[in-house]
Amino acid sequence: MNQDDPLRTIDLLAEDYRAARTRLADLIAALQDEIEAAKRRRLPEIRATVAQVADARAALEQAVADSPRELWSRPRTRTLHGVRVGWATQKGRLVWDDTADLVQAVRRRLPDRADELIRTREEPVRTALARLDPKTLAQLGVRIEGAGDTIIVRDAIGELDRLIDALLGDTLKETAI
Repeated sequence: MNQDDPLRTIDLLAEDYRAARTRLADLIAALQDEIEAAKRRRLPEIRATVAQVADARAALEQAVADSPRELWSRPRTRTLHGVRVGWATQKGRLVWDDTADLVQAVRRRLPDRADELIRTREEPVRTALARLDPKTLAQLGVRIEGAGDTIIVRDAIGELDRLIDALLGDTLKETAI
């Protein structure tokens, strides 16, 4: 770094960085164009195959449903041509229309088990705490981590950063290994 004019050195390095990012953006745009062209070429065949897969699955499900149940007593499933078919018992999931009504029903019908069946959650509200001044936060024992000065090198364009990060995130992780 030029000790006599560090801003000039930073300016030259920023220019190099911009040129490299512009080249990268151009390459990514070309790649996206190729991907879109490939999608357009393959999409009709993919749509037709998706319909074939759906039809084949429906036919297979219907054949299992129409087969005698004793065929599936032991074992309840079989793997045929890499496809697992048969019957399985689903656990299901609990559903209710109104949480407040359910809480009232538990309190009314099972009052001795209400603490077990009803969750009462007290927790701080981050958005409300963020509006407090630093002195009050300190009095409450709340710290602010990650605040302060830090060096940034970020493209002013923004959207390009997100796209590049998404496209290169895995690549950068792989090269770090």
